Amino acid sequence: MRASSIGRVVVVEDERLVALEIAENLEELGYEVPGTAATADEAIELVMRVRPDLVLLDIRIRGPRDGIEAARAMRERLGVPVAFMTACTDQATLDRAKSTDPYAYLAKPVSPTTLRTAVEIALHRARIERNLFEQSRWLSTTLRAIADGVVSVDADGLVTFMNPASERLTGWSMEDARGKPCEEVIVLIDEATRARARNPIVDAIALGGPTMLEPGTLLRGADGSECAIEDSAAPILNESGVATGAVMVFHDVSGERRLRQQAELNDRLVALGTLAAGIAHEVNNPLSYILGNQQHAQRQIAEIREAIAQLPQTAPHFLCEKLDALTQALDDASTGAERVRRIISELKMLGRPAPSRQETFDVHSVLDAALDLTMPELAQRARVVREFSECPRVRGDTVRLTQVLVNLLLNAAHAIAPDHVQDNEVRIVTGTSLAGGAQIEVRDTGSGIPKEVIPRIFEPFFTTRAFESGSGLGLSVSYGIVTSLGGTLEVESRVGVGSTFRILLPARVTDSSIPPPPGPLSIGPDEPRARLLLIDDERILLEALQRTLGEEFSVSSVTSGKAALTLFEANRAYDLVLCDLMMPGMTGMDLFRELERRFPQQAARTVFMTGGAFAQGAQDFLAAARRSLLEKPFSNEALFEFVRRNLHRLGTLSAAAR
Repeated sequence: MRASSIGRVVVVEDERLVALEIAENLEELGYEVPGTAATADEAIELVMRVRPDLVLLDIRIRGPRDGIEAARAMRERLGVPVAFMTACTDQATLDRAKSTDPYAYLAKPVSPTTLRTAVEIALHRARIERNLFEQSRWLSTTLRAIADGVVSVDADGLVTFMNPASERLTGWSMEDARGKPCEEVIVLIDEATRARARNPIVDAIALGGPTMLEPGTLLRGADGSECAIEDSAAPILNESGVATGAVMVFHDVSGERRLRQQAELNDRLVALGTLAAGIAHEVNNPLSYILGNQQHAQRQIAEIREAIAQLPQTAPHFLCEKLDALTQALDDASTGAERVRRIISELKMLGRPAPSRQETFDVHSVLDAALDLTMPELAQRARVVREFSECPRVRGDTVRLTQVLVNLLLNAAHAIAPDHVQDNEVRIVTGTSLAGGAQIEVRDTGSGIPKEVIPRIFEPFFTTRAFESGSGLGLSVSYGIVTSLGGTLEVESRVGVGSTFRILLPARVTDSSIPPPPGPLSIGPDEPRARLLLIDDERILLEALQRTLGEEFSVSSVTSGKAALTLFEANRAYDLVLCDLMMPGMTGMDLFRELERRFPQQAARTVFMTGGAFAQGAQDFLAAARRSLLEKPFSNEALFEFVRRNLHRLGTLSAAAR
């Protein structure tokens, strides 16, 4: 026997001498013969023990079972290839032998040359089939393990294979789907038109080449659920290039699409924020003097009324009617201006967030405040249920979070028709999120939000309500506030069932206390009037501010930073300098730096006002300089409070003012 064999062959032959001769011939040819057997049972036992590469088997052997039965048992139980050798050549025996799928059929007597040829061909075929089986098993395991869905069909488009991922996405099991038309199992919907979309696996068979799914396609599962998918299909071609089937690979991109949509929304919010800041700056300046002049005119009218009241009874009747009409016109104008101010304020929040007061607080206290503010509206539409559970403290701006909650509660109220209080409910639920933070839910039993609308509700200016009912900024502003607090704002809704808005905020364990601002300054009648310098490039605004503040303070004004420097160079001194942050030429920041270098005492008495457009580094400048900031537009009351508070903070009046 040679040192190394090219295959292991078991010989099953009941004629001992014949068996020995065949074994010797095989060994001469380089094969290893680990044993011989004379009966079916001996053969099966030997094959189970030595696991040969091939069994050379005589059909007619001793015992109750012949070689064909032994071969069938070896193939079915052990998967061992078999080659027959026999002197029987009748058709019945051949038909029985073929049923076991033999690898060769040798007629006795077997010459060494015939034996070599038959054994080599049988072993070669066995190796090919074994490799194919291993590849098939590897491919099947791979397809079942990958996360993408894989579906194959035959030339008629009938399903032949589905991996677990495709079963999960379609809701069909492999057993139920096998043999069914692929378009029955893979139901594709055009997201825009809601019509059936063409299945790319059908096109792949028809065109004989790869096809891609159209963007915006949804896969509808057997349970009616839908998910966005991306996929491709390719035909399975035979050696002649004819499609014998096709395979489709697809995966769920719903999460990726949500991330893309969110990124696109964030990009739009950033762009809109930049635009809003510019609009706010241009609108807030004229709006400030509109509001200031209206309030000033209303005070003057009130004084005229008092004067008319002192005249004889016959004189004031006509004048009072005119003043009433004038007062009503100013009131209406003030209402409109206030609405513009609120919209501009919301627009500014879409841009860079204004500095906010940070504190650690219990969300239940903020919820109570929001409920107090909205209860008159809620009480007309639904029962309000508080379901408060233990909730971690969070850090942020309570005023801005209250704004978010008020908006969500009012939206919940407006989703419910009035006068059906007992049939509807607004439930506020709190607790701890899976991440360990605070979770706040506002649930309503209102009309709900259509599925196709939900992806757009956080977009600026998108609203389903009438124009008079809102600006379409509430939810986008709320989203921005929650995001700035490090949290997320989610929504779930079904038409006719209701909506749930969920706020998730990170927990905070540290506390922070910020001292309250000082009270307003009180100047007695015998004390000198404080001297103010107003700096703004809007001449009309300066006139309005001077007219308003002039009732209590000594006010000067200039329209540029350079003009202000000229006053300081002339040894003029002021108790408070109120300067616009953004001006052409020399900005308020440039002026402040120059004052710090040349007139540090006046720099210490400089504060700022702005319409909301921040140049690069303006926020950093305000934080580093620790300057007070008055946001335009402002009411006369806010203006007086700002000036008095800063005068109080600065203490005694300057020597120049005395």
